[in-house]
Amino acid sequence: MEYPYLALLWSPHHEKQIIEASRLLLTIRRHCPGLHPLIIRQGFAVFTRLPPEETEIPPFLGTYVLSRQRGVILGNLFRRGGGSRFSTREMAADSDFADASVAACRRRLTEDCWGTYVALLSDPESGDWSILRDCSGMIPCYYTTIQEVTIVFSDVRDLRMHSRSDAWLVPLAVNWRYIAGFLAASQMQIRESGFEDVYELLAGESLQSTAGRRSVDIFWNPVSIAETDPLCNVEDACRQLRETTCGCIEAWAGVHHHIAHSLSGGFDSSLVLSLLMCVAKRPEVISVNRFGCAPSEDERQYARVAARVAGVELIELPYEERPLESVCAEIPSTVKPNISQVFAGMDSEIQNALATFEGIEDIWTGQGGDHLFMAIKTGMAVADCFRDNGFGILLKTVFKDAATLTGKSYFRLARDAQSLRRADKSSSAAKATAGAGFLATAGSWEEVDTYVRHPWTPSSASLPPAKRLQVLYLAEVLNRHRPNYGIQKLQEFHPLLSQPLIEVCLRVPVYHLLMTGKTRGLARKAFQADLPPAIRDRQQKGQTTHHALGLVRGSQPYITARLLDGRLADQQLVNRDALRAALQPHAPISGPTLFSLFACLAAEVWLEDWIGSKFARYRSTPL
Repeated sequence: MEYPYLALLWSPHHEKQIIEASRLLLTIRRHCPGLHPLIIRQGFAVFTRLPPEETEIPPFLGTYVLSRQRGVILGNLFRRGGGSRFSTREMAADSDFADASVAACRRRLTEDCWGTYVALLSDPESGDWSILRDCSGMIPCYYTTIQEVTIVFSDVRDLRMHSRSDAWLVPLAVNWRYIAGFLAASQMQIRESGFEDVYELLAGESLQSTAGRRSVDIFWNPVSIAETDPLCNVEDACRQLRETTCGCIEAWAGVHHHIAHSLSGGFDSSLVLSLLMCVAKRPEVISVNRFGCAPSEDERQYARVAARVAGVELIELPYEERPLESVCAEIPSTVKPNISQVFAGMDSEIQNALATFEGIEDIWTGQGGDHLFMAIKTGMAVADCFRDNGFGILLKTVFKDAATLTGKSYFRLARDAQSLRRADKSSSAAKATAGAGFLATAGSWEEVDTYVRHPWTPSSASLPPAKRLQVLYLAEVLNRHRPNYGIQKLQEFHPLLSQPLIEVCLRVPVYHLLMTGKTRGLARKAFQADLPPAIRDRQQKGQTTHHALGLVRGSQPYITARLLDGRLADQQLVNRDALRAALQPHAPISGPTLFSLFACLAAEVWLEDWIGSKFARYRSTPL
């Protein structure tokens, strides 16, 4: 379900900003008829593109308009502790939000609430304002500034003036530095975007203007959470992990009526389904399993067990074999190129059929469990335990667990732990790589590696190595979700990526999360009664590499023509000769090469959408 919005924020005391805001408001009213106003007053205007009034708005899309037009909160808000949802009427009548300053509203929102939201707060007297994006990152938030008026939006297509196909509300120019960074590290999550002077407000960040000065702030800081009140007792950690997960699932179940659950048969998706079946106010649920022809891509035996135990219908569907050419032709305009859009386009027809014929509102997943419960086979936990506890019985246990998990000797683990203490602590989960020989950049790989680092990276250096790794992997998954507005009626929803659960997992030391020498060790103990043993004890994870390789082989002529004659090659971001060699019909394609090919294809499709259209402004000097 789409939920786009667009907002303008400016100073009501600055004549130049007032004039520019008036021009933009007039342009929106005349040329952007799909946008409907929620609030328009001096200094603040919010528009949304919602269904017509006669169409029922799904219950999981909340619009909280604060009294006295002091702000709008888009999404869902729950009370901390109890998990009950705020109603729109309660929020409108809440005096703490209506009468408080912007700073006080921020504190109330972040200390007393959690959910999935973008909050736009504005003080009509002072002209101060603040935009907050919650830490789940489920609702997109981008911003730019024109003549000191800030424009905040979720869907770049809403910047287009519909009655004039060659005009946009703001000028858009390709940010070639971002494109180079994306090719080198396609999983990077940074504030810059594919356009110059257009930025993404990352999960847990706020953009504010105080006394006319704008700044970006990390208001939800995982490093501070990980360092405060750690859960060092295993039994307490197990109890809080299970209670918090159940509470989050129950809270989200209460705002959905009819969902499809993406059930791979793995630990995380099976856990979400199991807990969902236990809530008091349960939505109607059908489960969907996707499978491929390779053994590692067929997990139906596990999905069938999970569905049977939960008592829900299971729909088994093979992976789509649509040609990449037709999929890429449907990818909508976005602010950033994205590999996942290509794969999401494969499933759009099936998902739209579920929405049409089954009445499905949303697709739930188990995404985030790998990062929260730690599905990473790492021996870094030894260094964490030594830092926290020194020599002792617990360190001996952690050594044994790490050896079981990684297959390394105690000596190797001790040597690795010692080297981690001396290593550069500014590393990032998103790494620039020259693994694909056809990639090229204008600068060194070290410079690109610095560019792709998430803003959490510097402060995470104070954490022990394994916890730092978890934080930086969370930075990637929390900002990964970008809805495919326009081609998908259904959007994915990730209930595990809920603030209370994220915070509990951050407080648990990694050596407890990996207890007994197993990935998700603590979670396996906490949820041992909620999952069938065949799923609870699984160690292998399903893969889609064979399917992805088949897509490349099946569309190789299209990919070859698109990339060899494309703009990446024109800008010398890829080497044509090396790329031609990599795309020979019988040339082996390694994992890094496969991933880089999809990154190049996603970037090329994105560039063609903008540069290849007459309404885009193209600059010939890329870097």
